[in-house]
Amino acid sequence: MGKHLGLIAAGLAASLLAACDNHDDHDWGFEPIPPNWDPVSLVTLSDAERELANISTTIDLTDISGGAPDGAVAGVAAPRALGPGHAAVRSFAAPDPQARAAQVPHATDPNCGAGGSDTVSTGSGSRTFSYFSNVTTNVDYRVDRYAGCANTANGITTTLDGRLESGSGTASATPYQYVALGDFGANNTLTEYSDGDPSGLHTQQDFFGLIEASGAASSTLDMRSNLYSTLFASQPGQPDYDGSFQIGDDGGVYEVIRSSTSLNVGGTYAYASTACLGGAVTVSTPAVLGLGTTSAGSGLPVSGTLTVESGRNSVSYTFNADGSATLSGSVSGTLSASQVGQLLQNGTSC
Repeated sequence: MGKHLGLIAAGLAASLLAACDNHDDHDWGFEPIPPNWDPVSLVTLSDAERELANISTTIDLTDISGGAPDGAVAGVAAPRALGPGHAAVRSFAAPDPQARAAQVPHATDPNCGAGGSDTVSTGSGSRTFSYFSNVTTNVDYRVDRYAGCANTANGITTTLDGRLESGSGTASATPYQYVALGDFGANNTLTEYSDGDPSGLHTQQDFFGLIEASGAASSTLDMRSNLYSTLFASQPGQPDYDGSFQIGDDGGVYEVIRSSTSLNVGGTYAYASTACLGGAVTVSTPAVLGLGTTSAGSGLPVSGTLTVESGRNSVSYTFNADGSATLSGSVSGTLSASQVGQLLQNGTSC
């Protein structure tokens, strides 16, 4: 499943969202999402394909198995950008990322090779992991405050603005970690800009939310999140793209439990864009997905069942040993191993 900038933070409050504008070149005009999202269409094969790709995107955006969410999940690895998607953001209470103790300033991070700065501070102290029944433990943490922190590679310049916090600790011999994206006190997102593509493509992706995790990437990692990500893209001669994903909702967090051989996903996500009408979807894993190697690649589902529900419709994907998926519910049919691999690795999610 595709890679994304490894940055994500806490929930959302209506008064907070109206103020979220941490950038100059595109005015998102963040507003709270209405109390009830409309359902998405789940009646055609293309609907089922779209949601399988969307689930892959939600996993990418919440995976912190490598630290910040910047890694492929269980080896399913073709990079792709978020979106197409455009949506307002549902209202949440924003948990405090709880960085504790006096922070010790360090020199400007030398990684901003094309200009700007990354002011780093570190510390340790007590933190409560609210997504894990308020487990409280001591953590070591790091805060990066990016100000036009730019780097150029292969002609593409990527620039970061905003606040990123991460930390980890252990409670009762169990490792815990978290990543918080955005400045909750100032109600600002963490923003990544990309420029310099020969096609003239310019992108701006914003992040705001919190991911907490329990366990270890080397065995089984339970990742729980409540966040949103928005993407704006412009290119000469092409219509602008505006989209966003909300992961988790008023009722709870979005949970991904992964190991090298299994995957379990549960929770609600919502999206919309200039390319898709969008809506809210609830995903569950009635039978844990077994991961293996198929003709389309490694780390792909070879057993288990994934179900998506929206409104009155639901679709179940039962994965077969050859990597194909049998669909049942409001959509019936079969996706080949090649189709499953394409959708999970680099399918257009909306």
